Amino acid sequence: MACYLAAAAAGAGASATGIPLAWILAPLVVSAVFSIAGLAPYAPVPVRRIGQSIIGASTGLYLTAPMITSVGSWAGFLVATAAVAIASGAVLSIGLARLARIDGTTAYFAMMPGGLSEMATIGSSVGAHAEMVALAHAIRVAAVVLLLPTLILTFGEPGSAPDLPAAAPLPFLTVVLIVLVGGGFAYTLSLVKLANPWMIGSLIAVSVLTSFGFLQGRMPSTILAAAQIVLGVNIGVRFRRETLRRMPRAACVMLLFVFMLGGVLLIYSYLAQVLTGIDLADAALASSPAGMVEMSITAQLLHLDLAIIIACHVMRNVMVNTLGLPLYRILVKAGWLSSPDKETCEKGRIDP
Repeated sequence: MACYLAAAAAGAGASATGIPLAWILAPLVVSAVFSIAGLAPYAPVPVRRIGQSIIGASTGLYLTAPMITSVGSWAGFLVATAAVAIASGAVLSIGLARLARIDGTTAYFAMMPGGLSEMATIGSSVGAHAEMVALAHAIRVAAVVLLLPTLILTFGEPGSAPDLPAAAPLPFLTVVLIVLVGGGFAYTLSLVKLANPWMIGSLIAVSVLTSFGFLQGRMPSTILAAAQIVLGVNIGVRFRRETLRRMPRAACVMLLFVFMLGGVLLIYSYLAQVLTGIDLADAALASSPAGMVEMSITAQLLHLDLAIIIACHVMRNVMVNTLGLPLYRILVKAGWLSSPDKETCEKGRIDP
């Protein structure tokens, strides 16, 4: 409880000073400090899922029919962005394995730009060290969330996408209803093993209601802030002292390769701007190696094209989870990645 109170206080302070993504970043830092100090807060999975559903519902309130329709013309960009991210992660994993002195399987799933839990689960099924994969993805998300919004605000231009100026906060009972509807649809998607169903399911359900005119409004700021605090704590709690002690070299090298992956995707964003005319900030968030939840919040705060950014991350999630394992097997068969030995395989395995 002390961690959550400190996280909320830090979030309020950071928000008052105008720090981007204050309600995620400050709790992330606070919970990471608690966790590294050996005081890891209790971060139950159901609470995290509720937070994801609230963020998904909040994002769905922005996706009107015209916005959704506009995404169709960007189909090629969506596929290309996902393919570049996956290919970049696969190539960089070869160097990560050598410099961090870890097996190729763990390095590969550590660099895949998919969800933390999905990559840890899929990777462990073929022998990746699940704890190390989770650490890599926590580093990836934290680094991108800390740096990318600041870079866009410092070197970019404000987005032109409208906020919801005329929309009042939704009544509490309406919020409860749409979170239940979104959560119910998300649970259905989880049964078919869709990646990140709690965000995507809620987003789809609420965006359908919004696009047909049944909903008009915005998520109350207090509820949205609470959801972001939960997500920030859930990221920060991944940084455990014992893990960092055992893998200091790997953690440092992983951070280096996260920056390399981010740099490659920023270069791709610039090329996409030149070739397609898409706004550079939109392209940067759409191709960013961070998670869809964090980037959707960033897009809303910076008034960027939320529909394209969300569509790119959904496409990437689908492609990573369908093509990631076959691509891994191709790289192992070609001899570019080493598979773990039997002992490592058993130590790294987790229940799916």
